[in-house]
Amino acid sequence: MRSRTLLSWFVLLLVFVPGLAQCQDLKPGTFKVVTFFLDIDGVPTEPYGKIPKGFVVLTPERFIGIVTAEGRKFGTGVQEKATLWDTMISYSGRYQIEGD
Repeated sequence: MRSRTLLSWFVLLLVFVPGLAQCQDLKPGTFKVVTFFLDIDGVPTEPYGKIPKGFVVLTPERFIGIVTAEGRKFGTGVQEKATLWDTMISYSGRYQIEGD
């Protein structure tokens, strides 16, 4: 699961950051995640459902993101709470946009 999560963020960065680089008025801010999908070997999947919940925050030096699956419910037992970790991802790190 950990390698899939890292791959998820790598794909998100490849899709999200170049898209931002094409914006003429790129400014730090908070952006709502409206879709999240992976395309592995030509097979698109939506691991967090059709309507994921999440935000991406860009500061001048950091990228922070969190995405949770649609339909998540509060866990009451230990197993339910542990399972919730499989329905979310988060990441924080430096980013750099170069070129046009």
